[in-house]
Amino acid sequence: MNSSCPAILGVFTDERERKAGRGAASTREFTQRIHWLVLRLEEDQCLALPLNERGLPGEVRRPLSRAELLGGFEPAPHIFRDHLLSVLAGLRDKLEILGGPRALEHLSPDEAQALKALSIAREMDVQADDIQLARLLLAGLPAGVVEFGERAAHDLNGEGVGLRRDGQAARAVVFLSKALEMSPRDDHLHFNLARAYYDKKDEAGCRRCLEDALRLNPDLDPARRFLRFLDVGKAALHRGPLIVEGL
Repeated sequence: MNSSCPAILGVFTDERERKAGRGAASTREFTQRIHWLVLRLEEDQCLALPLNERGLPGEVRRPLSRAELLGGFEPAPHIFRDHLLSVLAGLRDKLEILGGPRALEHLSPDEAQALKALSIAREMDVQADDIQLARLLLAGLPAGVVEFGERAAHDLNGEGVGLRRDGQAARAVVFLSKALEMSPRDDHLHFNLARAYYDKKDEAGCRRCLEDALRLNPDLDPARRFLRFLDVGKAALHRGPLIVEGL
């Protein structure tokens, strides 16, 4: 998320408390969950497009700062992988192979909808046309599902470690947990999540993640020493340095 180049950041979810009903007796509260396709326009400027019932982005735009995205939205990489990746990959391939105007004749309804959503030349205030910008956004897509999982895990891990170092342990847990959903056998992700749980003062969660990391990699020394620290208390610090930074 740190580059200034326009890019597709993925799907994120936010929750809002709503009220339904007219009178006091009939009013009820409920939680509304909205999934958004988030695009980065500039380094600190994002654009969120709500997904419809078919999991496709619409043409409504919600400007977001990077801080708002990291502080209030939950990553939903599985939604991007399961509902959007194949549509966007098909759109990318047709625009690349056939060229812009000719490709328009061969788009599926879902691909045509996605292209409309990615038509953001007005928001970017640049000389490029909508198709050129769509091709730029789509060029960064991973080749397939496996590559997407690896990249999503890497990006979410980086954001999670950064949030923890900024003192936002609870938000770090959210991002690192989603990274693990994409790459559940990555021992370093388990260790980084353990560190976030520890900063969140959740020792049980920390211990569970350390044990998972060591099951995957018994030679992960920082995790073993961190677990020993939890077992014997702070006195373990006097026996040698304890490395607990994110991996």
